[in-house]
Amino acid sequence: MRKEEEEEEEEEEEEEEEEEEEEEEEEEEEEEEEEEEEEEEEEEEEEEEEEEEEEEERRKCSLNPPAPTCMHPFLQMGTKKVVEEEEEEEEEEEEEEEEEEEEEEEEEEEEEEEEEEEEEEKEEEEEEEEEEEEEEEEEEEEEEEEDEEE
Repeated sequence: MRKEEEEEEEEEEEEEEEEEEEEEEEEEEEEEEEEEEEEEEEEEEEEEEEEEEEEEERRKCSLNPPAPTCMHPFLQMGTKKVVEEEEEEEEEEEEEEEEEEEEEEEEEEEEEEEEEEEEEEKEEEEEEEEEEEEEEEEEEEEEEEEDEEE
């Protein structure tokens, strides 16, 4: 009987170790994903900065074109239209960037919720393990008492 119990205990311990290893692997994978997301965000920020710099340069050029000394009124109107169109494009791009930022924030919130759920599951598992250990200790004590009585 005791050999069987010992074998069962060993099997349980092995299973627990395997579960712990799997959890560690999952955590590592999550960390890697987070790092990748951070890198992507940094790249996006860099791209946005570059775009902003380019837009500023374009704006400067469009506001101060190398115009001839006597510009025809129709040409002046044309430059105004170009400037207005560029401003509209900039506004649209800013709106798109805001939407992307909102989506990223939502994704981060979802990840945080998942992490919280995982932590709760871990806590529950730990509680269950503690209960099992207590039960095993009680069983061992009972067996010892029975042995002593015999």
